[in-house]
Amino acid sequence: MPVSTTEQQILAFIMLLAGISAIAWLILSRLMRIAPIASLRFSVANMLLFVGIALLFLRQQDSGVLLWQGADLLALLAFVALKAGFLALFKRPSAIKTDVVLLLLWAILALQVPDNNKDNWLGLLFSAFAFISLTSSTAILYQASANSFKKRYAAAVAAPLAGISLLFLLRFLATLFIDEPTTPAVHQGKSQLYWAYLVFVLLVNIIIFSSTLVRLVAKIRHLADRDQLTGLYNRFALNRKLAVCQQLHARHQQPYAILLLDLDHFKQINDQYGHLTGDKVLKHAARLLSKHIRLEDTAGRFGGEEFLVLLPQTERTAAEQVADKLINMFRQHPLQVDDTVIPLTTSIGIAIADTQTPVASTVTMLQQADQALYLAKDQGRNQVVIYHTSPASCV
Repeated sequence: MPVSTTEQQILAFIMLLAGISAIAWLILSRLMRIAPIASLRFSVANMLLFVGIALLFLRQQDSGVLLWQGADLLALLAFVALKAGFLALFKRPSAIKTDVVLLLLWAILALQVPDNNKDNWLGLLFSAFAFISLTSSTAILYQASANSFKKRYAAAVAAPLAGISLLFLLRFLATLFIDEPTTPAVHQGKSQLYWAYLVFVLLVNIIIFSSTLVRLVAKIRHLADRDQLTGLYNRFALNRKLAVCQQLHARHQQPYAILLLDLDHFKQINDQYGHLTGDKVLKHAARLLSKHIRLEDTAGRFGGEEFLVLLPQTERTAAEQVADKLINMFRQHPLQVDDTVIPLTTSIGIAIADTQTPVASTVTMLQQADQALYLAKDQGRNQVVIYHTSPASCV
């Protein structure tokens, strides 16, 4: 069937779009170093689409394996590269073994199709495997986005890719259940198919761009909230989370507590072993806190050698238990640097907001925890002190 001028223009635009996209992602990967591994895989996906679509529109009913199975294989490889890009972008484990098995299964089935009905059978196989691959990519994109943003935003990011997956499912069902004379074949209505692939390539790259933007925004937010040395929440993020607990306490009388920790004799460690060792001590303390607090709790570096642990929905008894656990944990886990063992102890001040001792503001809570911490250090360190409205007493 001859190709009209309009169809040639559409095909040329598809090739141009895929080619420019491949070059753009390659530049992002190699020159700008923006998500280099993921961007390289997105570039490969566009290159494969470029060649695959070109072969697709060259084939005729009597064409050989290269223009039939070869074109479909390149397109499926593009979907695999797209999925691999999402996995790299969001730091997820590789799924290459599963993808290789699926491609081998597709190849075995695709080579068995009868020559007199290649159009329908290959369309059926391609749609099924494209649906599986793109649905998997949709799940990866949604889950990764939901970890950093609200679910409705994650759904909006993943919706276009989910729509493409659904279209392949509908194509599979139409090919399977609609009689052959009424089923749109590859070489019937080429102009409509050209437009479909144009929209497809455009949507794929919009999805890639939006997912990369989601990842970059999430990374910026993560860096803004984290202490550069320890990886714990920084003071800015702690204050924000503390404000949420205070609002719940003021409106619904939900209790909460904060533990303010100070590493004992940290200045002596710096003076005796050097600041690099002091940094190792802070990192070691941060790892211990992260490992030994509850899932619902938040730990952060408050400044210098001070750490803060926020305990939501926690009353006095539970807060004491957490503090005692942390005191013993530091005693039992000294830091070993080469052949030197550096013992660690900490002083902890506790402030509690509950129905018996309501607190008016986060500033008041921090002042109370600081006063309790000062008393713990003044009374010999390596102990827990709880703030009371009357003078603080040692636990």
